[in-house]
Amino acid sequence: MARHARHGEGGKSRGAGASKWRWPTRALLGAAGVAFAAGLGVGMILDPINPTGPVASISRPPQGPASEPTGAAVPARTATPRSAPASPLSPIRSVMAHLATRPLGWQRIALASAPDPAPRQVWAENAVRHLVPLGTPMIAIILEDMGLDRPRSERATRLPGPLTLSYLSYADDLIAQTGSARARGHELMLHLPMEPEGDADPGPSALLKKMSDVELHERIDFALGRFPGFVAVNNHMGSRFTADPSRMCLVLGAIRRSGHLFLDSLTTPRAIALSLGPKMGVPTIARDVFFDDVGSQEEVWFRLLKAEQIAETKGAVIAIGHPRDATLTVLEDWIAERGNRSAELVPVSAIARVRLGQQQLVMIKP
Repeated sequence: MARHARHGEGGKSRGAGASKWRWPTRALLGAAGVAFAAGLGVGMILDPINPTGPVASISRPPQGPASEPTGAAVPARTATPRSAPASPLSPIRSVMAHLATRPLGWQRIALASAPDPAPRQVWAENAVRHLVPLGTPMIAIILEDMGLDRPRSERATRLPGPLTLSYLSYADDLIAQTGSARARGHELMLHLPMEPEGDADPGPSALLKKMSDVELHERIDFALGRFPGFVAVNNHMGSRFTADPSRMCLVLGAIRRSGHLFLDSLTTPRAIALSLGPKMGVPTIARDVFFDDVGSQEEVWFRLLKAEQIAETKGAVIAIGHPRDATLTVLEDWIAERGNRSAELVPVSAIARVRLGQQQLVMIKP
């Protein structure tokens, strides 16, 4: 009985001893497994473009002589002896080791030396397609200050097109208004308020010379995001602002990045966009005629006929008016009689292509 008890105690003692021996072994194996998994995780999430820190320690496979090209280590997987199967990590480690040999900052230097890509021509993508027989005089009618007076703006959109309608950036419900105008075949522009000479109020969110670059950028970005699908930006007022090279440089830079045209309304003879824009790579054009400075129908008719004569002489003319009763009444009759006129009514993008040397994209032979 005692012997059986001693045997039982002895067996229990040996079991406890074995358990004490197995516990640190299991712990060590568990720690090794965790370390391996952590190494795998690190190896998988490290950015190979920035091979610093742990990359060299976990990624370098057995290398040949120091004079061997770095790329020679990549195919080492095929030369692994059969008795030692390749680790699943060997391709990852080989690639990381290859990248780790590159000098720090290599990727940043390569990006910094890349040429500045040409801006995307958003204006051409948003243009109303309009084919004109080669040699036909063209006239673009722009109605600006659109969007504030809703009844007159809607009356303008009901005119047969293609007209070019320039909507004030601070008008309400612009997406719906411009969407309706575009659905009727008219081309869209953004009318951007800028500081004038004197005491006239250009409206909310206007660009003012005294503003910091940060504030100007915020207002320009806000305006450019008001509605989609427009081809060009033109200034609302702005006789003071558009004559300032440093301020206009900032505006034109933003328009270059957005991929639109800039159309100078020429509210001052000192405006500098036509000379500055091409130097900055911004497609820039300007209006030729204001045809409703005087609100009488007779004057509007006279100015429109004058614009036709300019188109016949120079090939194209850009005429700017506004959604006023006299202007809209005259345009209704003028457009109805356009079949008897020599000048073709076109969207402003058609004339922009001619003036920018891209007329082959819009003109066809008769």
